[in-house]
Amino acid sequence: MRVRIIITHNIPSLKNRNDTTMQVDRTDETYVSKSEHKREAQEIHRLAEALVDLKASDYAKAPLDEDMRAHVDLARRIDAQIARKRQILFVAKQLRKRSDDLGPLFLAIDKPKSEQKKETARMHRLERWRDRMLEEGDECLSEYLTEHPHADRQALRSLIRSASAAKARSDEAAANDRPIPRNDGSYSALYKMLGELERGASQASDD
Repeated sequence: MRVRIIITHNIPSLKNRNDTTMQVDRTDETYVSKSEHKREAQEIHRLAEALVDLKASDYAKAPLDEDMRAHVDLARRIDAQIARKRQILFVAKQLRKRSDDLGPLFLAIDKPKSEQKKETARMHRLERWRDRMLEEGDECLSEYLTEHPHADRQALRSLIRSASAAKARSDEAAANDRPIPRNDGSYSALYKMLGELERGASQASDD
């Protein structure tokens, strides 16, 4: 006599599977929510630090209400490091209560950074022109005049020659371990003229 044995597995019902999926989804949503909340808190804390560290001229333009400005003013006056950090945390806490209205404040702290980047790039651009002019002479001057036709060729050439001679004297003295001769000012004057020419060109294009 043969006995047939049937083995059954405990397979969860469709309802249970759906419940499990919903539970995972809810967990994922909770995780994302916590991550976003943490990221937002970090951004607001950086905002608080930036407001406290802003230059006075930029801080004066920051769109703060009277109460918020009083909190930030206090943090800016504190010199003790621990007390200052504590006040910055308090400022961040107050900012979080205004989280829906912080857009203008973020713009206020980003604008000085953007302007500083532009100014740094401008300085590097002028330094590159000056250094190339000293190295390449008339060849670089001709290239510069193509881009800046309003520039005074003779004035620039005179400054380039003076600055080149001064640089050569300084390099020679340094190579022979002698005192560096006093700069005649032509090196700085060339940089200044290039800056004035660039500003003039920028204003002309704006007009």
